[in-house]
Amino acid sequence: MRKPAFVIALALFACALLIYFAMPGFAQDPLADAWPGAGLRTSADTTTLTFQQEVLPDASYVGVADTYIFNEAPNQNWGSDPYLRLYSDHRQKALLRFDLSEHIPTNAVVSAARLELLSYQNLTSASTQVGLYALLGAWSEDGATWNSPWKVAGCGEPYDREAEHAAVATLQYENRWQVWESDQLKDLVQSWVSDPASNHGAVLIGLPGQAPQRWALFSSQYGEESPQDWSKRPKLTVSFQVVPTTPTATPTHTPTDLPPGAAVGGVAWRDDNRNRVRDVGEPPMPGVTIVLKNSAYVELDSCVTLADGSYQFAGLDAGDYVLTKVDPAGHSPTHPPGGAYGLSLSLGQHLTDFDFGFALPASATPTATHTPTPTATGLPTNTPTRTPVLSPTPTSSPTQTATPTQTSTRTPTATEGPSPTPTATPNGTLPDPIPVICPATYYGDTSGYANNISDYGQCGAWLEGPEVIYVLPVSYQMEYLSITLDTQQDIVVLVLPSPDPNTCVDMGGSVLLSNVSPGTYYIAVDGLEAGTYSMEIDCQPPTQETVTPTATTPSGPSPTVTPTSVHSPTPTATGTSGPTPTPTGTRTPGGPSALYLPLILHKYPINILVNCGADVDYVDSLDRLWLADREYRDGSWGYFGYKPVWVTGRDIEATEDDLLYRTQRFGNGGSVRYYFDVPNGSYEVELRFAEIYPSVSDPGQRKFDVRIEGLVVDVVAEAEGQFRALTKTLAVPLQDGQLNITFDPHAPPSPVRDPIINAIRVTKQ
Repeated sequence: MRKPAFVIALALFACALLIYFAMPGFAQDPLADAWPGAGLRTSADTTTLTFQQEVLPDASYVGVADTYIFNEAPNQNWGSDPYLRLYSDHRQKALLRFDLSEHIPTNAVVSAARLELLSYQNLTSASTQVGLYALLGAWSEDGATWNSPWKVAGCGEPYDREAEHAAVATLQYENRWQVWESDQLKDLVQSWVSDPASNHGAVLIGLPGQAPQRWALFSSQYGEESPQDWSKRPKLTVSFQVVPTTPTATPTHTPTDLPPGAAVGGVAWRDDNRNRVRDVGEPPMPGVTIVLKNSAYVELDSCVTLADGSYQFAGLDAGDYVLTKVDPAGHSPTHPPGGAYGLSLSLGQHLTDFDFGFALPASATPTATHTPTPTATGLPTNTPTRTPVLSPTPTSSPTQTATPTQTSTRTPTATEGPSPTPTATPNGTLPDPIPVICPATYYGDTSGYANNISDYGQCGAWLEGPEVIYVLPVSYQMEYLSITLDTQQDIVVLVLPSPDPNTCVDMGGSVLLSNVSPGTYYIAVDGLEAGTYSMEIDCQPPTQETVTPTATTPSGPSPTVTPTSVHSPTPTATGTSGPTPTPTGTRTPGGPSALYLPLILHKYPINILVNCGADVDYVDSLDRLWLADREYRDGSWGYFGYKPVWVTGRDIEATEDDLLYRTQRFGNGGSVRYYFDVPNGSYEVELRFAEIYPSVSDPGQRKFDVRIEGLVVDVVAEAEGQFRALTKTLAVPLQDGQLNITFDPHAPPSPVRDPIINAIRVTKQ
């Protein structure tokens, strides 16, 4: 009897063991071996991983492939380039692929996906919308070109990529993380996770119908020899859930994927050169207090930046917020303009790059040493804007006389000095530039010239087209120097205070320099391609009003003046800069084109256009340059006193220049002031407004005074709604050398007291 009982007991024990081992959760987590290092949990909790070459999830990750293709070099591969390059008209496209298979299991449910690329450089201030399209076939980082391996050259749809984009990002600023994030991108990443073989990555393409623009963004090859720069490489962040499987056929309930709370963050850094951009070597600033407020400026939360300077506010509700800071002891703020951000968050949205820059007092910043020679002017001191104020260089003052000493009429045969040697024609290079004067308009063509310069230091490092170089001797202090380029090609003008391209101080389709010191200035017409152009140079006072200059005369003959430029001298025009122009025809060497020298000589009024609240320049639909906002300093212009900035991404009606109205400076309970140090005379002042604050939607809700001519402004009423452009133009006489524009809260007060201003134009009549 004992043996059967023992057998029965042993059988029961074996069954119990089988049941025990079959229970869910008993065995070791299979994902711990299947997905090493992924940090996943076998529950319905959300896991978020960021993928970045040799950085995240850990230093062993090398699953990123990226390159770009270029229709002007159809068989060239750019897989080893440290930058990804994009162009607004499809001539350049960027390819990216992130391998997720070793870190996310195929049964994961993706709840969010975000692609981020750090912009390095753009050509102009125009923004660019860039679409992300799923790729449909395999490609390799070291093999992809414009022609290969595509069925349609250039990676065309519908054979090589999807016809509809999965996400769109608006690229506007340099040194910012550009973000692609949408439900469609989440679904695309889900397909890559569920079926790794289908993961061919994505292509980034500028959307059609945009202003010409070119972007360079950091690639996964950037900083190969500098690990500290790897953090600038592209990033893909994926949030997902893994539901544990059970050994039974019973369906497993998957919890509803609730959208996470919104978040916003950034970095605080020490802006050593005060240029409002975090440059290589500028350190983070831990311990800085960042403050989060609601739209009524009530403090909601605060935090202190970490050792790497970073901060984040997470778990936020959808709504409007303001980010500001407490200035660290001994430092002054440099970025953002006005020291605060206004932003709108939607549920689940995560925003980054709301960075804060600080600098030591200006007195602690070394200043440039002045040199006594006019051809070696010091670089301008770094300022928070792209418009430099050149520091004075000591030079002997030119002698002027009120008595005409020239012939009564300037004719093609009359000269006022030594005539140039006919054979010494300048060839338009830095060693032999073409002399110019101002005011004047010049016509030219860069076709046939050489590409001797591609790197202009802070102004640009990838101008691959040919260039023509001019030289402008300045023998006296100028109030301003303005250069405007008119061209249909991708060409810009760059200004150098020395023959070293790395000393470039400004670039663009238009350049405006104020307080220009005596010296020799080089003007480069360069770009991404060759083509024709006209270049309008204006200065105040004009160079024709000086006699023999103290600056060294450049080699080669002076520019030839066309017969339409003849005029009689006046008692104030007793000399010219450099050798006297002669009627000898000048053929431009080095190419088939000719250089047409001054055709129009006339004087332009002072014209200052301000993009209020913006930290970048903007070229409007009429090709006018609106300068980035800046703080007032003596002898120049800008806002006076700290006032915050509000920004929107909404479209603006009743204008073709939405970007000009998407930023504004506001009173924050007080007044907004702008000062312009300009000569006395009659001015036309144009003020541009748009109500972009979401909660101000009714007439009478915000009223304020403009203290120029007692103007009272109600933007919503006069523009007939929110997010609509409104322009006011005033005639203003000036007699004290400083134009003051003040925006005050209205009395009696309206429900919203803060005055606003989006853009200002000041033009001397």
